[in-house]
Amino acid sequence: MNREDLAAAYAEQMVALLPEGPAWDGFRETGGRGRRLLEAKASGFADVHWRFARLLVEALPPKAFETLAVREAEAGLPDACSAGRATTIPERRQAVGAKWLGSGGGHRIEDFEALAASLGYAVTVTANRPARCGTSRCGERLNPPAVAFHLRVTVHGPRKTRARCGTALCGDPLLKIQRAEDLECRLHKKAHTHVDLTMTYEEA
Repeated sequence: MNREDLAAAYAEQMVALLPEGPAWDGFRETGGRGRRLLEAKASGFADVHWRFARLLVEALPPKAFETLAVREAEAGLPDACSAGRATTIPERRQAVGAKWLGSGGGHRIEDFEALAASLGYAVTVTANRPARCGTSRCGERLNPPAVAFHLRVTVHGPRKTRARCGTALCGDPLLKIQRAEDLECRLHKKAHTHVDLTMTYEEA
């Protein structure tokens, strides 16, 4: 519902709550002097309602616009991973979400893939299994125990950020194609110090 519809709905609600009697006919009739007074008040109510609805949207980092700079300050951005890379509104939103996601959560493969998705990248994280008696089969590679702490992150193409009405600012490129340098930085910060990450890239 847009702002004009909200104002009309508030005006109709105010008319419905009027007392009975001919003294209020001017408030009920469309175009009446009293009705115009109610519509003016309804416009103020609609403004408050509309701003409150926008505030609820702004609470979500992926939707923040007016409060994006505040969200960035709360997350300690820009930092070494986003400075010079997250320059458009969508990228800055993704950086805020990824900062909070990267600072918490687990260290499973699914957690690393979710972090990549929050930055707009499609990845596959592969973990190798070391050879162990009782679990390894004949013909499998005799991987040493150290491979348990090695993860291969395959990035399926670069991130493509397109300019869209409502979020693009003057001077933003119509299409920005970026290598996953910010993702590499976030993953290395999230991973335990004993975990070795190898990044590989595929063409989209």
